[in-house]
Formats: sequence, structure tokens, C-alpha cells
Amino acid sequence: MISSRAVAADDREIARAINSHALADPRPALVAVDDNFALPEADEKRPVGWSRLYLAAANGQTSVVRRLLATGADVDEIASRNNFTPLMGAALRGHHAVVQLLLAAGADVNYTQSYGWTALLLAAGHGHESTVSLLLDHGAEVDHLLLDGWTALMRASSAGHRGAVELLLGAGANVSLAQSRGFSGLMLAAQNGHEAVAELLLDRGADVDRTMDDGWTALMMAAQCGHDAMVRLLLDRGADVNRATNRHATALIVAAYHGVEAVAAALLDRGADVNRTEWDGWSALMMAARYGHGRVAARVATENRIRDGADAAMGYPRFGMLDLLKLLSGLLVDCSDRMRLARPKRHFSASSLSS
Repeated sequence: MISSRAVAADDREIARAINSHALADPRPALVAVDDNFALPEADEKRPVGWSRLYLAAANGQTSVVRRLLATGADVDEIASRNNFTPLMGAALRGHHAVVQLLLAAGADVNYTQSYGWTALLLAAGHGHESTVSLLLDHGAEVDHLLLDGWTALMRASSAGHRGAVELLLGAGANVSLAQSRGFSGLMLAAQNGHEAVAELLLDRGADVDRTMDDGWTALMMAAQCGHDAMVRLLLDRGADVNRATNRHATALIVAAYHGVEAVAAALLDRGADVNRTEWDGWSALMMAARYGHGRVAARVATENRIRDGADAAMGYPRFGMLDLLKLLSGLLVDCSDRMRLARPKRHFSASSLSS
């Protein structure tokens, strides 16, 4: 660690180089040394928990890393602040040359941090393709799991890094692995609208109708988030348009609840059943009308498959008959300002899948 004492003359260049680079959150901002190359006296201003090698590696300072290694720095020294090694700090930021240098010096490519992070997981999640390739070439475990079940493939898929996904699949990543709650790389790509990644995963054998523990599929996640192009892609690849969750909600009911007109239209065009109801007896039309999504309700109501509007007339008197008549006659443009009520979150919101 850089101490509060004056740094030895031989180390002044290293201290100056390290302290000239600021790191963005979550990467620690470094304080400047004074004219005697010492750090401030105040404890709260010291870069506690970071070794010089870690900071230089995380900053991408190849020459400084080389010099520190030559003077005997421990290549796998663990930063007490985050339990990362210098290799992990460099991989996180995609410093290919530093990663290469540390690996050549014998850095442990599969060192696992307390939560399960590895250098490959960090590089893949940020889309650093050259670093991912380098780590894989040096034996990085491609399907290593975080404590909650995330893999490098899931992180790259979630962030839409197609190049990294392709590298991981080429190295044998298991496209069928699911996280502890049951979601897969395809579900993450679908939720975030990454069509190119989803197509690649499907080409490599991802199950388009795989379900989470609660019955949610990639199609439902795409519908919830309003990704109509993704919805069409999944349907083109064989997704079941009428598959339901454990609470009997279909993708159309999810789209109606969230008021996503383009998604509802895509589902209806592919034969979504407008008369299916979820576990409380709500249909897609009732959902859209109840929560003020007039355009979606009108789109559903005009489908030939609906039976004389009977579905809309069922139950829930708070949706007035006048509004119902206007809706079914196509005169209601948008009832959101008058009808929107607090949505019961328990109904149709998939669990957050961000990490």
C-alpha cells in the first residue's frame, strides 16, 4: 500500500503515475500526493484497501504494472476493499495489455472473489471482447457461477454484448444454464430487447419456451418491457403465444396490463387468445380497460375472436357502462387520465433481473 510516509525516491515515478489517473465509480478516485510524494494525513482521504499494483492494473498503466512486478509485487495480491485481484481490476475495465502482462506473470485466471466474481465474468459483463478471448485462451472457466447463479454468458446476454456472447458460446458456454430463480441468457436478452443476442442464442439451441419458476417465458418478458421486435422474433422462432404463467397470465394479458400497444398487436396477429383470463378472472380487454390503456383495449376489442364484447362486460362495476360503450365503438381514444388506478404489483411484474 502507498503509506503516509514519503515514498522512496525509486518509487516516486510509480506514485506519480498512479495518482495521475482518476477512476470512475465503482472504481476508486485516487488522491494526489503532495510535493514529498506522501498521502494526506486524514484517514478518510487515504486510498484504503487498494494496493499499488491493483490501482495501476485497474488504471491500465502497463509500464507501471511491469515495473511493480519486476520489483517483486505479488501478482495475485487481493485488494481488501473488494477482494479483487489486479487481474480482475484490469479485466473489469478491458485493459487488454495489462491483462496479458499479468497472465504472463502467472496471475490466477480463475481466482474467485467472495461473491463468486472472476475476471471472465467481469470482462464479459462489460463486453470487453479481446479481454474475454484472452482469458478464455488462458483457461478461464466459461460456465463459472456467481453465488446467485449468474454466468458470464448471462451477463453478456443481459447487456447485449453479442461479440462476447459469441466468444463464450464458441468456448463451450452452456446456453441452457439458468440462474437460481430460473431465468436464462435468452430471457435476459429478451427482457432488454437485444435481438441479435437472442437470435444467436436461439441458433445455438436456447429453448424459446423455457420457463422461470413462476412460469414466465422470454416472450412474456419481452411483452412486459414493450419490445415488439423481440416479440415477433420469438414468435417466428416458435414461442407459444398462449403459454401462461403459474397465475394463468399470457403474454397478451401482460401486454394489456402494461399498455404496450405494438406488442399487443403483434401477439394478436399471431393468434393470441383474447378470451383467456388470469387467476383472478381478468382478460386482456378487462386489464387494458381497467388500467386506462384505451388504445390497447380498442385493439383487443376489435378482434374478430371476441364474443360480442361479453368479456368486457364481466364484473368490476368501477369501469362504467358509458366508457365500455365508447370503448367498444372505437370512440375512446385514451382514458388513462380518468381511469388509471394504482396497479397491484403482484399481478404481472416479473422479478427484477438486473445484477
